Amino acid sequence: MAGFSADWLALREPVDRAARSARLTMAVASKTSSCDPVRVLDLGTGHGSNLRYLAEHLSPSQQWLLVDQDTSLLSDLRSRISGWGLDHGYEVGEEHGALCVRRDEHIYRMSTRVADLAANDALAIIKGHHLVTGSALLDLVSDDWLRVLVTRCRETAALVLFPLIYDGTMSCEPAESDDEHMLRFFNEHQQTDKGFGPALGPQAAPRAVKTLTEAGYQTLCDRSDWVLTPAAEAVQRHLIEGWSEAALLIRPEHADWIAEWRARRLRHLAAGRSRLIVGHLDVAAFPLGQIG
Repeated sequence: MAGFSADWLALREPVDRAARSARLTMAVASKTSSCDPVRVLDLGTGHGSNLRYLAEHLSPSQQWLLVDQDTSLLSDLRSRISGWGLDHGYEVGEEHGALCVRRDEHIYRMSTRVADLAANDALAIIKGHHLVTGSALLDLVSDDWLRVLVTRCRETAALVLFPLIYDGTMSCEPAESDDEHMLRFFNEHQQTDKGFGPALGPQAAPRAVKTLTEAGYQTLCDRSDWVLTPAAEAVQRHLIEGWSEAALLIRPEHADWIAEWRARRLRHLAAGRSRLIVGHLDVAAFPLGQIG
């Protein structure tokens, strides 16, 4: 699976937090209230932003397994989680090799594991978890991988929450006549192999809903669009650069045109008039009979 830089993950975290569906979060949280502890598996954990968002919503006693193939991100994860806990005035320590964060009656125990999620039978790790989650993950995976994921989740009757799935839509202000072409090229790139086989890209959320439903889940889906104002200059710049690089990989013969588009969009950004909306969807799923 292609990795992401720690700087980019830190940059996007507040944008992700603002975009996520509170309705889906609370729907999942309500189903963990009787779990003591609730056992959570976070796939492609990065630097732990999914944990930092969900921990304060789930039942008080939590046991997290944070999985990623990027050893550098995982080696930095404990210090990031510790810093988050201390910044909030929580008690942070170690317990039987697991990092523990305590606040009032809440306790979050966290372990990490290095794993290549695309490896054969890597998803056997799902067994025994109440909740399987992964932020900004499903658009990177193949349809075959998704089917295995859903099968493994259903076998253990796990709740499912996958937020921030890119849906293939983008809106730029001020609009440029070439924005639509750039979006098409970027979406083509999003369907190339990201380490799991041909990626689902913009089809990930509807495919996830369909596959989960066929497996005996009830599903909920909400929009979780990034709405980026001129104040989000660093995130916008990263996106414009990333879209340009992706388009160039798909259409190298259009290098001059792509460079011109990039330059125009960066001028809008420098002038303080750029606004971007990037479409995302959150998907939650509950084994039949568990949704109220």
